[in-house]
Amino acid sequence: MGVTREIFYDGTGIGGTICQNIDPSYLTAVEKEKMAELRRSQGIPVFEGYDPEALVKVKNLIELEEINKNMRQYFVSQHKADMAAKDKEIEKQKDAKKKEKEKLRAERKNNEIFVAQSELNFLDINKHFY
Repeated sequence: MGVTREIFYDGTGIGGTICQNIDPSYLTAVEKEKMAELRRSQGIPVFEGYDPEALVKVKNLIELEEINKNMRQYFVSQHKADMAAKDKEIEKQKDAKKKEKEKLRAERKNNEIFVAQSELNFLDINKHFY
């Protein structure tokens, strides 16, 4: 790893302490971007040098962001599953109501047929009396 000895201190713990600087060519693109973002937020020149302490902070930030992303994805998928279960329950209730209405409709029709037949039978019975 390309290492140079340079002394600088900016008080934030990000810019560096008295330590060896790390050659930026050894960092991944994500690490470089996160380091630049961290330095910009502290007003430190982006290409001032990378120290091991700052690199540890950057790697921790990247890891935390990955954990947060995974947790968000988990909660989103959990929410989708919950909503699908609720939708299924609502659909099940709608189907039950529909079946109940069909059952009532069939029962009503049977009652109407029974009443009509009863009236015919009553009329037939009354014919014999007159």
